[in-house]
Amino acid sequence: MNSNRIGCAFVMLAGIMTGMAAETAIACNPDLGVVLAGPRPEWVHVGCHLPVDATVSGSGWVSSWRYYVYPGGDCSRCYCVDYGPCGDPPISSCPGTKFPSVGEYRLWVDVEEMDEYCNLLDEASDYKTVYAVRVDLTASSTCLCVNGPRVRVDLPVQWAGPTTNAVVNLALSGGGKVWSSQTGGTLLLQGGQSRDWPVGSQPSQVWVEGTAGADCALQIKARDRNGVYHPCTQFPQVHFTVVPGPGCREGQASVALVLNEVPPYRYCSPGDPDRCGYTMPVEPPTGGHIDAVFHNCTWVFDIFVTWDVESGICSTAIDISSGSDPDLTAANYCDIVNSMKNVGGCACIGSQNYTSYECAGIHEAYHMDEFRQNIHDPDYGQEVLLLGELPTIPINCADPSTTTCQAVEAAYMNQLQNDADAAMRAAYNYMRATGESGAIIAARPCFEALAGQICSHAQSQNWPACPACQ
Repeated sequence: MNSNRIGCAFVMLAGIMTGMAAETAIACNPDLGVVLAGPRPEWVHVGCHLPVDATVSGSGWVSSWRYYVYPGGDCSRCYCVDYGPCGDPPISSCPGTKFPSVGEYRLWVDVEEMDEYCNLLDEASDYKTVYAVRVDLTASSTCLCVNGPRVRVDLPVQWAGPTTNAVVNLALSGGGKVWSSQTGGTLLLQGGQSRDWPVGSQPSQVWVEGTAGADCALQIKARDRNGVYHPCTQFPQVHFTVVPGPGCREGQASVALVLNEVPPYRYCSPGDPDRCGYTMPVEPPTGGHIDAVFHNCTWVFDIFVTWDVESGICSTAIDISSGSDPDLTAANYCDIVNSMKNVGGCACIGSQNYTSYECAGIHEAYHMDEFRQNIHDPDYGQEVLLLGELPTIPINCADPSTTTCQAVEAAYMNQLQNDADAAMRAAYNYMRATGESGAIIAARPCFEALAGQICSHAQSQNWPACPACQ
């Protein structure tokens, strides 16, 4: 017995098999006494294999279809409806109507022509084949890391029904590329392209890579041999966030704390003891950047901060440039020599300071070098310490605070700026803690040589003797 004709030439209900002549309108025969329990009790299941298109569901396997005869109203018509995942279509007498709102087909035949219609079902070329398909699309990540590893996407497709001319379609919107393998392989798609595979020959996995600044989406569809996509179907799609995005860049974690030497100007007052020069940073920073940069599919920080450092000799101090400098007198030379040989080279006499710009420059240069070393030293410098404490931010596409460099910078900017300031101050405080001895020793040869010249000049001028010259 042809299975296509079981439901049309014979109706099996509640264990009763009833013969039916072509001219008998069995759907309206009250003697059948059959009422189908359930949400549509007025419909009677007859199991006709009528030509319908299945719908595609990304979340469930469409495994069966139900067909009904409507016994009321126009008894000259047999209504058969496919009943799938998109929901029941409304009852309608419109023959062959496709319901756009749910994407289902309703097909009908005259009861008198049922036998003839069932014969037509035997001819595959005369009707659309029933099929069902399940397609899933799962990605190993929803982030695409530019110049990072490709993201694997699984493409399991289950198909029921004839496969002649049936295809699986894969489309990539936006940017990016789809490859056949994780490394190397065949380029299958680029952004804006789609491709068909005969059912059963499609790949089970593909690998997607991103294009900088261009998010993308991968979608899979399936259609029958008649080329039909059902509008009610929600075809699976995976959206990828591409990082780094616009305005972001690749890089590595780094710290550069830069000290720009400028002449002193804030704290030079005539008559201040020991204030012939100084080395002191200016806050806040004068420039630089704190950038979140993309590295190995994470965000790390590239820090470059600059400060001005006032370092050098105060212009308010009088420069003693030689042993016979005209600013030397019989009254002041001894205090100047004593300061150069026994103190630090800055003599405060009355309301005036005296020093050697050359020698005092060596003194302040020592402090500046020490300051820089405390920041840059490859073993213990503050750059090294700060670098070891920088955060690394994993990228999570479900968390928008991690998907762009701008969002990451906004979250960490204040903390990192404070950390950079603290590192600079720590380097400066360490310099201050070591005291003046190193700078004095560095400048002593220069000061002692100049002091000797001054003593010789004083002797030649018959100035009063000076104990510091003995």
